[in-house]
Amino acid sequence: MTDRAVFLARLRRAAAVRVMPPRRSIVAVDALPPPVVFAIATEGMDAFEAALRALGGEVHRAADLPAARQLVIEVIGTRSPVVLSSEPDVEALGLEGERWPGCGLRAAAEAAVTVVGCVVMVAATGSVVVDARSARGRSISLLPPACIVVARRSRLVATPGDVLRHREDFWPANVPSQVVIITGPSRSADIEMTLTRGVHGPGELHVVVVDD
Repeated sequence: MTDRAVFLARLRRAAAVRVMPPRRSIVAVDALPPPVVFAIATEGMDAFEAALRALGGEVHRAADLPAARQLVIEVIGTRSPVVLSSEPDVEALGLEGERWPGCGLRAAAEAAVTVVGCVVMVAATGSVVVDARSARGRSISLLPPACIVVARRSRLVATPGDVLRHREDFWPANVPSQVVIITGPSRSADIEMTLTRGVHGPGELHVVVVDD
């Protein structure tokens, strides 16, 4: 018997032995598990700002959309080209730039800065949540070196779990095919533990929070 035949015979014998795990009855749960208790502040805009700044992001507060428009213009500065999402809050700013998705993927890839909307913010982690449905694709928030997010203050939750726990508030019909939680500028330290920004996404992230 050749070594190959011996090897295959062992595999056949092992495959013939089936060990079935014991069946377990399904137990109904009457209540949700208790929420996670964080060791940091998870409530309010101050907590969101502190968390995002700790990651290298910037937060700008605006009393209304005209004030937000001025802040976005200041952040953009002289950078060009600019690509703007088609979300209502971004369109309401009346900015000059190419419109996504009509401008195409190449325009998003070659943009110096993009301006996008936000579904919800997370105070504990300084995160913003975007989805493929409202943004009509995610490339606009992924490809440029700098991204400006326009968010409503009323859409702030305490923890990442609250995004899913209250998902019907943000997606009444159903959850989109892609939901992405962006937590600060892109950062990677895979190579020699050297932190590098902008490897897998924008290296510069600004969140303009509008009171409502």
